[in-house]
Amino acid sequence: MKPTDIERFPAKDLRLKNGDPATLRLLSPEDGEALTEFYEGVPREDIRFYCPHRLDRDQALANAARAYSPMEVVLVLET
Repeated sequence: MKPTDIERFPAKDLRLKNGDPATLRLLSPEDGEALTEFYEGVPREDIRFYCPHRLDRDQALANAARAYSPMEVVLVLET
């Protein structure tokens, strides 16, 4: 998503089905390290759902760096 469009889509606070608070927002370039932690936490048996993408730090940082790409929109759910 282009940086000029981002302000049109502010973060949205919500509640999960179990009542816990969460925030739905757009991915930002600053999310690289958090995305790395997420990738590292994906169970081995679930990695097949992410193929052919690597789930490592380099890939996480590259994905976060593309947060402002006009060709993709990536949402993040923070709990």
